[in-house]
This record gives sequence, C-alpha cells and structure tokens, in this order.
Amino acid sequence: MRTAWEELYSNIDRLSITERQKSTVKDIIKLAYRERAINFEDLSTRKRHVVETNSTIATVIREQFSNLSLQAVGSIFNKNHATIIHYQRSYYDFLFKDKLHSSLHKRLSDVCLNEVYGADIVVGLDTKTKSWMQEKLTEVSAENVILKRKLDKMKTAMEEVLDA
Repeated sequence: MRTAWEELYSNIDRLSITERQKSTVKDIIKLAYRERAINFEDLSTRKRHVVETNSTIATVIREQFSNLSLQAVGSIFNKNHATIIHYQRSYYDFLFKDKLHSSLHKRLSDVCLNEVYGADIVVGLDTKTKSWMQEKLTEVSAENVILKRKLDKMKTAMEEVLDA
C-alpha cells in the first residue's frame, strides 16, 4: 500500500512537464509541508492549515508553470479544477494579506525561479529580481480581483436602482 507521499509524487510524475519542473514542484511542496508541519496523515484531511497551505502551493504552481492546466494542478492534490480555482481565489482574497502565507508564497516562488531559471536572475528594471517582480505582480493581481468584485457589486446595485 502506497503512502500519501508516494501518491502525491506519482501524481506529479504523471504531469507533462520537464523533469526539472517536476523536481521543482516536489521541492516546493516538501518545503511548504515541512514549514507548516504537515505530515502524510494530514494530506487527505480538510484541516485549515492543510487547505491554506495547498492554496498557497497551488497558486504558486499556477503562477510559475503557466503551461499546467487547472486540471493538471488539481491532479497533484487529487482535487478537481474547481477546487484549484477556489484555492486561487482564497489566496488572492485572504491569504496574500497574511504574513505567514505571503512569506511562504515568496519562498516557494523563489525556489521555482532559482531552480528553473537559475539563482541570479536579474531583470533590467532598476536591477529588480524576477522574484521581486513576481511578488509585486501577485499583489497587483490580488488587488485586481478584489476591485473587479467590488465593481461587479456596484454594477449590480446600480442596475437594481435603475430597474426600480
């Protein structure tokens, strides 16, 4: 009988990405689970710290590996694509404001950038690293999601007033 770890890793091994990318995904999952003290018995539970950690991991994977579909990311966690959408919304709506999850997101993103692109990536924008730019992009994306929802609510309210 396989452990939850073996199941998780076999799900990653089935992804259609390079071996280096598979190794990177495994590394960020190991790092996140170690940091949050998640053991293999917890993996199939709905404990809050497990779900929030999976939310952060799934968000990083979607940001760093844009060639992976929602279904592919979901297969890592034995979840469907709708759960991954929920994970991302949860991260952008709530978790990115929490220092614990935002720092975990940054560390996982750094691991991805260092392992996939090399340790000393510098982009010409005032010598900011790609990791720094990715963090800022995540912050702006999260704000964008929140503002879009506010606009949708305002639009609905305006339509109700005009229809009355």
